[in-house]
Amino acid sequence: MHYNVSFFKDVLSSDGHAFKCVQRVIAVDADSPNEAINAAKQQFEHHCSNYSIGDWRLYAEAVECAIKLRPLRRMPKATQHSVTRTEQTEKAS
Repeated sequence: MHYNVSFFKDVLSSDGHAFKCVQRVIAVDADSPNEAINAAKQQFEHHCSNYSIGDWRLYAEAVECAIKLRPLRRMPKATQHSVTRTEQTEKAS
């Protein structure tokens, strides 16, 4: 499965309200959400180490994992026309 793993940091806005700010989103192929999170954490740790950040949790406080859906393929035009004709025929009956 394809997953998007997002890393967030809680920050304060200029008016003092807290909100979650996305620090990084990493696309991962894995068998489960837990495997996706672990793989993304390793990539994020490597990213943070490039900026001399020892612990990724200093840069992000929360992690979310979501299934990455692929866009649906469009049907061929011939199939689209036949579906449209069928719908019109059923409405006329």
